[in-house]
Amino acid sequence: MVVGDLGLPMFGLGVERFAELAGEVDVICHNGGVINFAESYGALKAVNVGGSVEVLRLAALGGGIPVHYVSTLGVHLGDAYRGVRVTEVDEPVDPAGVRGGYNQSKWVADRLMAEARRRGVPVSVHRPARIGGDSRTGVGNDGDYFSRLLATCARVSMVPDLPYEEDVAPVDYVADAIVYLLGRPAGEDYHYYNSATICYGEIAEVLGARLVPWREWREAVVGRLAELPIAPFATVLSEETPVFSRPVFDCSRTERVLAEAGIVCPPADRGLIRAYLEAMCLI
Repeated sequence: MVVGDLGLPMFGLGVERFAELAGEVDVICHNGGVINFAESYGALKAVNVGGSVEVLRLAALGGGIPVHYVSTLGVHLGDAYRGVRVTEVDEPVDPAGVRGGYNQSKWVADRLMAEARRRGVPVSVHRPARIGGDSRTGVGNDGDYFSRLLATCARVSMVPDLPYEEDVAPVDYVADAIVYLLGRPAGEDYHYYNSATICYGEIAEVLGARLVPWREWREAVVGRLAELPIAPFATVLSEETPVFSRPVFDCSRTERVLAEAGIVCPPADRGLIRAYLEAMCLI
């Protein structure tokens, strides 16, 4: 094991060890970074962008080591793609409207990967959407937004009636997919969006909670915010009902490739949400 720092030139290893590493590595899977949706681009740039530059530097120094970079479908959440069909061959070339330092830093790193590929480095970009807990055990990241939202709904016995559905790709599906695709030649992009989405009415049914208008739910939550799991994400609790206009993600090519290996994304249905809630001891 080699311990380095993505925020430092050559991962802080020094010229000699960095060169040695370039001669030892057969393939690079770059999934490192800082995931923080509250931080600015400037705060995340050193690791999320700078670390990706160093990965490409390592790949080039090694004579073109294949790189598999884990980006995010958040790079397509700009103004140019709202309501537009997006496939794996559609590059996120327009950053206008991409909000938040995390998605912005991933957009820049994503574009660096594309430029490196054009210059001869074999690169595949993997773009997941929301990643949820394990589909079998329900265990996941209790501190992410969606888990905290579910926990908050359980605590207040209310679910907001929002005008869109939620996508959740279980982590075991995404992990199995990327590991499998590491065995294929780098050079293509892959998207992981679970088109079998779930509405808030179904989430309310699983919880046995009331489905209420956003403002009623928000008022109940804000009134006791400090004690609720959603507190770290207080800035997203706007007074107006949230509207999430996103692209129409078509991941059929990725799904077809994975299906050949028997890797299929479980639907984001009542059963999956129940597994997540049970794992958090909420039902």
